[in-house]
Amino acid sequence: FAVLIGFTCIGFAEFQLYKSAVAVAVGVAVLILALLTIVPFFMAVLGKVLFWPVRGNIGHPQSKLWETAGRFAFSKPLISLLIVAAVAVPPILMYKGTLSYNSLDEIGDQYESVSAFNTISDKFGPGESLPVTVVLKTSDALDTNDGLIAIEKISRAIEQTNGVSKVRSATRPVGKGLSDLYVKTQANELNKGLESGNKGLKKIKDGLAEASKSIADQKPQIEASGKGINQLIKGTESIKAGISDVEANMRKLKDGTDQSKEGVARAKKEIQAAKKQLTAQVDQLNGQIENYKEISKVLKVALSQAESAQGITADVQKMIEQTNQNFKNLESEIPEVKENPSY
Repeated sequence: FAVLIGFTCIGFAEFQLYKSAVAVAVGVAVLILALLTIVPFFMAVLGKVLFWPVRGNIGHPQSKLWETAGRFAFSKPLISLLIVAAVAVPPILMYKGTLSYNSLDEIGDQYESVSAFNTISDKFGPGESLPVTVVLKTSDALDTNDGLIAIEKISRAIEQTNGVSKVRSATRPVGKGLSDLYVKTQANELNKGLESGNKGLKKIKDGLAEASKSIADQKPQIEASGKGINQLIKGTESIKAGISDVEANMRKLKDGTDQSKEGVARAKKEIQAAKKQLTAQVDQLNGQIENYKEISKVLKVALSQAESAQGITADVQKMIEQTNQNFKNLESEIPEVKENPSY
């Protein structure tokens, strides 16, 4: 009955390993029932046949030691109690009552499984071969930012517990926190990206300054090209006037064919003089045209640089707008980044 009561009480334990020993209490209850019913029945019915095959006397002589001890206990009970107390009290006083839930200590090191476990524990730690699993039960989703933050907080709290060497979780798959998920690391990466962006903006600024300087240096040539165009217009008008004079002289020549030879010679001289003047004006016009071509090339280069500068300015504006948008997205996703001094 003591065994039945003891194993029944184990059913109230919190550890499942010890709680499973309640099955022993069920077996003891069936054994007691059998001892009180079936065993006496067969002993009464079978008698000595129960010990078949029977060979000789099945009894045994009385033990003189226990017979003497029994007589002494009945005759002198107080002395017997003192003797029992002298034997039992010292071990009771020496017992410290230290409890251990380590089942391996109770099994012993002579078994290979225990020896292998101790070897792994010595080399890698007991948590690697027999880790403790903590199950987090919640109705909220844990694959979100808030869920991962909660898991990391719980992991840190468990890591600070005495006896805990390492914690593995969704935020610590290898036992250490993922530095890439921390706001500090992300802020440092953002800072590096901003530094690179600042260097690129500085280069663009220097390029714009150089383009502005080049345009400023070419301003006198542009102004000179404007004056050359005016001279070209004037030269064209002069040529037009010269052509009109030639036409007039031709008419005079036609009208004066019936005049005297002296008039023809005079008209021929006037035509030759007009031809020389026209040739000189044409040569001047060709020089102005060449000058205009050079000015046109300079203008094309200046316009190309101006368009490039406008394109670069637009790209810089887009980059600034994209950078501002990235800052807003980061602040909305990770509000803690505002508290970072580097940020």
